[in-house]
Amino acid sequence: MRHPPAWRDVNNAIRHCFKQIAKAVAENHNRNSISRIAVFLNELLLLLLEMLRQRGISLNPSLSISRRSVELFLTDLCGSLDNLSHQWSIINIAEQCGLGVTCFIQYCT
Repeated sequence: MRHPPAWRDVNNAIRHCFKQIAKAVAENHNRNSISRIAVFLNELLLLLLEMLRQRGISLNPSLSISRRSVELFLTDLCGSLDNLSHQWSIINIAEQCGLGVTCFIQYCT
């Protein structure tokens, strides 16, 4: 299942910022560009935030991290004989998904 990208077009300011980061990294032979790289990264994050706010992108509940982790784990479990032969417990499964037992059970009931 493919999900639509958060953005289709990257504005020129973001494109320029990526180019500036690449240039600063390439020229950082004597480690004298660290501050410049940090400034460009902060600018990039600010531009991305502004773009996402302008576009009003809403969260897709089907892509929430916890739910998606459980879905991916269960899909992987069904597709691997090694995983199926493992002696799984609810605690092990929840840990594998990066969740607590209570949170994991909410996605499986």
